[in-house]
Amino acid sequence: MTKGEETKEKIIRQAAGLFWEKGYTATGIQDILNAAGVTKGSFYFYFKRKKDVGFAAAAFYEKQVLGMMEGIADRQPTWEDFIADVVKAMIGQAEKGRFYGCPFSVLGMEIAFSEPDLAAAFLQSLEKIRRLFQNVLRRSGLTEGQAASTSRLLMTSYEGYLLQYRLSRDIQWLRWMIADLTCVDIRRAMIPDKEA
Repeated sequence: MTKGEETKEKIIRQAAGLFWEKGYTATGIQDILNAAGVTKGSFYFYFKRKKDVGFAAAAFYEKQVLGMMEGIADRQPTWEDFIADVVKAMIGQAEKGRFYGCPFSVLGMEIAFSEPDLAAAFLQSLEKIRRLFQNVLRRSGLTEGQAASTSRLLMTSYEGYLLQYRLSRDIQWLRWMIADLTCVDIRRAMIPDKEA
């Protein structure tokens, strides 16, 4: 990686962290410059505007979050083991004070009306997570139709727990998420087989 690539990556990583923790609107370019330790000229060499670094942050989150989840899905064949390990990873970060909920929904909701094209990038990442849930559910024995509809239900529950955690900053919400999303007997509680 060249020095220029390292600088750009540092700007993206710092901006992504600030957006996730403080919010997109509350984070100014000067905040990003200060966190990354770069000059305004360096920022504008790589990004024309804050929104451009927002798109880069969306890709960064996707690589980090979806990459982590896909790695767990490769190791854990069942829904219960998969979701337990995903949430345990979140709890580990929360205990260190470095977890702020789901970056896709947090930022997507904040900018849904002010920056709809950027919000669409976050929504796209949420859909990739839902499809990963669907694949794990299918591996766990559900039909394609059951996996599709059940993944929507579980995704909604998953996001609800993360929202409760962000609002309260109470790790207990993450512990309840493990308990509740792993105790679902997906074969008995599954939604009837129908096309997605």
